[in-house]
Amino acid sequence: MLKKVANIIVEKRKIVLAVMLALTVVCVGLMTQVEINEDMTKYLADDSSMKIGMDIMNEEFPAMEQ
Repeated sequence: MLKKVANIIVEKRKIVLAVMLALTVVCVGLMTQVEINEDMTKYLADDSSMKIGMDIMNEEFPAMEQ
């Protein structure tokens, strides 16, 4: 089974290379569409004690807010 797959890859190496290059170009293009969320508190529930504590801390120390 693995020999068959290996033989197909070797025999069709130009097609495999073309597909991989096309996928690489698509991935590079889509990288700009990904947004990074650095505020981990957005994942917390509103009634979470951690979220409430972070809200209080941000009110008390506004200069520390990111």
